[in-house]
Amino acid sequence: MALWLPVLPVLLLTLTGNSTLRAIGSPAKSAMLLALLATLNALLDPLLIFGYGPLPGLGIAGAALATSIAWLITFGASDYLLGKQEKLIVRGKINTSVLMGHWRELIHIGLPAVFANFLTPLAAAILTAMVALYGAEAVAGFTVAARIEAVCLLVTFALSSTLPMFIGQNLGAGRLDRVKRALFGVLWFCVVFQLLVWLLVLPLASPLASAFTDNEQVARITTDYLWVVPLSYCGQAVGIMVMVSLNVLKRPKTALLVAALRLLLINLPLAYLGGRLGGPAGLFTGYTAGNLIAGLISWQMMRKAWQTLVREETQTTLSTPIQTSGTAAP
Repeated sequence: MALWLPVLPVLLLTLTGNSTLRAIGSPAKSAMLLALLATLNALLDPLLIFGYGPLPGLGIAGAALATSIAWLITFGASDYLLGKQEKLIVRGKINTSVLMGHWRELIHIGLPAVFANFLTPLAAAILTAMVALYGAEAVAGFTVAARIEAVCLLVTFALSSTLPMFIGQNLGAGRLDRVKRALFGVLWFCVVFQLLVWLLVLPLASPLASAFTDNEQVARITTDYLWVVPLSYCGQAVGIMVMVSLNVLKRPKTALLVAALRLLLINLPLAYLGGRLGGPAGLFTGYTAGNLIAGLISWQMMRKAWQTLVREETQTTLSTPIQTSGTAAP
C-alpha cells in the first residue's frame, strides 16, 4: 500500500482523461491507453514480483510497484494526448473565479453521483452478510456466482460507459431525437440481450458451478443462483442505464433516488424476506424479484424525466429570441 497509495491521484487523473477522450469522440485513443496500461502491467509484474537478473523479487510489493509504474507511464501518455494533440489542457495561470464556477457545476452533478455509486458496494456488502448467515459454503457459492455475473453483465457495463458520452454530445447539439433513440433503444436492447444471456446460462449453470469447485454444497448454491438471478439482469441493466443517463441529463438527485430504490429499498428487503422464507434459494428469488421490480420503476422514472426534459427544452427554445441578420426579432 505504501507503494500504491501515492499513485492513486495519478490513476484518477488518467481515468478522467480516458473519459474525456471518449466524450470528445476519440474512443480509439482511450482504448489505446488502456491497452498500454495492460501491456506494461503484463511486462513489469513478473519482473518485479519474481525478479530477473539484477532485479530482486519483491513479491506483493513488486506487484504494487509494477502497477504504480504502469499507471505513471500511462498518465504521461494521457497527458500528451489531451494536452499536445487535443489541446484540451490549459497550462498557465489559474483564473480562480472561473475554476470555482466549474467546480460548483461539477459538484452539483458529482456529489449525488458519488453517493449513488457508493450504494453499489454497500448493498453488495449487506447482501454478502445475508448470505453469510447460511454458512461458509453459501458465501463461497455466492462469490463464484458473482464472478460469473460480472461476465454476464459485461456488455451492459460497456454500454453504461459509452451511452452517457453519446447522450451528452447530442444533448449539447440540441439533437433530442438522437438522444431519445439512443436512450430507449439501449434500454430495449439491454432487456432483450440480458434475457438471451439468461437462456444461455440456464443449461450451463451446473457445469459452470462444477468447473469452479468440487464441493457439492458450494456447487449447489452457485447453481441455484445462476438458475434464478440472471433472469433479473434485464432489470438490473435498465436500472444501471437509467442512473448513468439521468446524471448526464442533469438530474443527479433522481439518479440517486433510482439507485437507492433499486439497491436499498427494494432488492435487499425482498432478498431478506425470501431468505427467511426459503433459505439461500429464497434469498436469490427475492433478489431476482427486486431487480425486476426496480427495473420497471426505473424505466417509468426515466420516461417521466424525459417528458420533463422535453418540455423544458421546448420552453427554452420558444423563449429564445430568433436572430435575423444580427438583430434580435421583436
